[in-house]
Amino acid sequence: PGEADVPLFQADWASIRLLGVDSACRGRGVARQLTEHCVELAKADRAGCIALYTSELMQPAQKLYRSLGFQIHSALPARYGIRYWLFVNKLRA
Repeated sequence: PGEADVPLFQADWASIRLLGVDSACRGRGVARQLTEHCVELAKADRAGCIALYTSELMQPAQKLYRSLGFQIHSALPARYGIRYWLFVNKLRA
């Protein structure tokens, strides 16, 4: 399989595939509320963890994810010279 065919998330993980906030709405807590809602949905589904990927270009998002309990799980292959990481939030031990 090619690089794009390699699954990033384990089958039993909840995941956030894409989360974006319009620039006119940034700084109002919208991203936090959306991410918290995704975490709550994952908990309701009894997922053991929730995962997402992010890049070095997304420093404010990484700060938000860390504040909500996400941690770097692994580095992902760089794309177009940009570094990426897989973040995971373990919802239960």
